[in-house]
Amino acid sequence: MSVRLKFIPLQFNWVAIHPQPKGVVYFIGGAGFGTFPTLFYRYLLRGLFQEGYTIIVIPFRFTLNHWSVAIDMVRDLKDLLHAIYEKARHLGYTDNLDLYTNPEKIRSGSYYWLGHSLGCKYIALLEVLSDSEQSNIEHSLNNCIKDKRQIKALKRALQGINLKEISLHNQPSILMAPIITGIEGAIPIKFIADLVKKFIDVRPTEKQTKCLIKLGKLFHFTALIGFKNDRVQARAQTIYWLEKILPNVPFPLIYIESAGGHLAPLNLCKDNEELVDCLVDLLPILKARVQSDLNT
Repeated sequence: MSVRLKFIPLQFNWVAIHPQPKGVVYFIGGAGFGTFPTLFYRYLLRGLFQEGYTIIVIPFRFTLNHWSVAIDMVRDLKDLLHAIYEKARHLGYTDNLDLYTNPEKIRSGSYYWLGHSLGCKYIALLEVLSDSEQSNIEHSLNNCIKDKRQIKALKRALQGINLKEISLHNQPSILMAPIITGIEGAIPIKFIADLVKKFIDVRPTEKQTKCLIKLGKLFHFTALIGFKNDRVQARAQTIYWLEKILPNVPFPLIYIESAGGHLAPLNLCKDNEELVDCLVDLLPILKARVQSDLNT
């Protein structure tokens, strides 16, 4: 079915509602380009939309408090899904509307998180917070973050939030050229980044984030996509680290290397077609893994 991609603003996100949705893809891009994601990532997002996915695009927001971005991404998630449901009805759509309202569908592999570059860090932090369902978050925070003020600020930000509703439990994530760094991840000029980092850094820091991921009990339905000519990733070595640390149970970690460099997901690159085909093939594989796990 050929459908036209059209993004509409809903609750500070950009949403393209598919008339016959088979799933929902959340997307957050990297620093800079991710601030205008519907422009710079349009080719990639159009490819997923035309395959039958409703797309929720979260604009990248620059801040030193990465916890706040991760929490804000899902704070009003239930209300956003209700708004999508109402808008779909207003547009005259009738197919599979309970995709936005049925908790079982939301937790059965039909929802995906797709990130690029530094945007992947926010998805990783949501995975960490999803551990709250297993009472693991207190242990992880106390072991990884010695700054008690940071922990207190995080707990204040989580007050009044239903952690089960914001959990990524059974929602697969695809991390494209993931970067988990400190302030230098958002400042492209190295000597400036090094200078700034002497005075301030992001929260949580690279070391704290990696510690939290290492102690996490989720990340079971995660796929990594790297790019053959990615110099940024070659310096950061994030994919190499994630391959060693992420769980291979109940399924082996998926790693795919695609053509292009670090900016391959952007419209300005020639390797988008191969990447879109890769994502289109990957989404049902991840869904099948979730459903297989639910049935065992």
